[in-house]
Amino acid sequence: MSDTLKAVLAANARYAANFGARAELKAPPLRGFGILTCMDCRLYPGLMAGFREGDAQILRNAGGRASKDALRSIVIACRKLGAREWLVVHHTDCGMQSLTDPTERREFEESLRALEPAGAAPKRFFDDDDLEWLSLRDPRARLKAAVERVRQHPLLPSGVPVHGLMYDVATGLLEVVDQGDA
Repeated sequence: MSDTLKAVLAANARYAANFGARAELKAPPLRGFGILTCMDCRLYPGLMAGFREGDAQILRNAGGRASKDALRSIVIACRKLGAREWLVVHHTDCGMQSLTDPTERREFEESLRALEPAGAAPKRFFDDDDLEWLSLRDPRARLKAAVERVRQHPLLPSGVPVHGLMYDVATGLLEVVDQGDA
């Protein structure tokens, strides 16, 4: 067993020993919020937004992308779990910015293809939709595009506000870039 896994299990045992009222939490978010954000380890969505366990649905992926999978989860959270408002949070100094350059993106995809067995038919690792958004170099433009993609989803219930916020990794502050009042 790795040292990392041992440390995680020890920390989990301490956490579970004081679990208490958390056992009573239900799947619907207590505050009716959802957050879609980046997987960057410098972001802890609940802490930066003042949430506790059970307050919000949290979705994370590379770049805080409004991907098909994220949109599916957002629709489920709204239609089945009572989420009534969404925050899309992108951040400064995002590692995904390196893939906005077409050359770097092509090299990245080629490096993945190099992992295929010799003679194997070429695979498409990503849908065009998954990488097209990376062509937007301006982080605020990417954030606004993600917010619009959520807002325009045909299965999102009408009247669900979707806000776009930029998190500054140097200060911890959130800046409202796109306020989506219903």
